Amino acid sequence: MTVFAADQTPTPSKFLRNCEEMGLFHELSKNPFEEAFKKASEESKNLELNEVCVAYLDFVLRVTSLDGFCM
Repeated sequence: MTVFAADQTPTPSKFLRNCEEMGLFHELSKNPFEEAFKKASEESKNLELNEVCVAYLDFVLRVTSLDGFCM
C-alpha cells in the first residue's frame, strides 16, 4: 500500500491564499501615511483659519480703539 503525502511545498500562490484567509490583507486597506497626511492637512487648515481670525480680531480691536481715541 502506497500513501502519498500531501504537497507541502510553499509557493507564492499558497502563501498569498493563506495570508488572505488569515485576513492580513484587510489590515492593509487603510494606509497609515494617508491617514496621518489627512489629519495634518485638516489641522493646517484649522490653523490657517485661526490665524486669519486672530488677525481680523486684532484689526477690529485696533480700529475700535483708534475710533474711540479720536472721539
